[in-house]
Amino acid sequence: MRKTKGSPQPFGVDIKGKNINFAVQVAKGKTCELLLYKRGKEVPEYQFDMPEEEGVGEVRFLSVEGLKADRYEYNFLIDGKVCVDPYVKELAGKEKFGVERKLQEHQIRGKIVSMEDYDWQEDQRLHLPWEDVVAYGLHVRGFTKHSSSKVVHKGTFQGVVEKLDYLKELGVNQIQCMPVYEFEECGKTKVNYWGYGKGFYFAPKKAYASGKSAVLELKDMVRACHSSCTGDAICSGNISKLCNGMSAFLYAGVSCGRICSESL
Repeated sequence: MRKTKGSPQPFGVDIKGKNINFAVQVAKGKTCELLLYKRGKEVPEYQFDMPEEEGVGEVRFLSVEGLKADRYEYNFLIDGKVCVDPYVKELAGKEKFGVERKLQEHQIRGKIVSMEDYDWQEDQRLHLPWEDVVAYGLHVRGFTKHSSSKVVHKGTFQGVVEKLDYLKELGVNQIQCMPVYEFEECGKTKVNYWGYGKGFYFAPKKAYASGKSAVLELKDMVRACHSSCTGDAICSGNISKLCNGMSAFLYAGVSCGRICSESL
């Protein structure tokens, strides 16, 4: 593993063959280092300097050759302070909702995610006419967390998928999700349950995943919504022309559209 010349664009992480590029905005006069952790560990395994003189304007960047994306996690150390990449695609350490984690103790780290590995199976946006939309707003966790939901994966993206038949029975053809990006729910005095406010807008919320990858499960949910309309019984009357599936619209989490490519 060695540091090589990188690129100032795109921001965040970009996997290019055997090289992984890291780029982040840092104010002039501040120091910056890339921290690399073995997956699941809270102590950096490698540190690479990102000096100001090697940057362009306020962008620091480098490329690491020989880095295995699935074996490492990362953060930046800016002026001695541990910082999460604003363009991070997924976080490690935030698997449990409502459990406070300390960034400065390396308990939160960015995951190195490839955006090219998902099979969308020719999924396409549905382009439902606004006048035909029957929308249902929901909170991904709250929608299925209670035992009365009778789903296996309670409070997750997969739990929403398990309830699609129920939503179709109601005549719903679009769901509007409250924030699905990675936000900090542990406030000083109260829990930010809804998720509105600052967050990592390109990363789906890890606590909403039932398995190892929130990125894959959010994509699975969107794809399932688009392909969910399969029975003539629920596609009768005025909505017969909408038998393309259910449109998933990530309400108040527009930036997460980048996670789902062109599918939203």
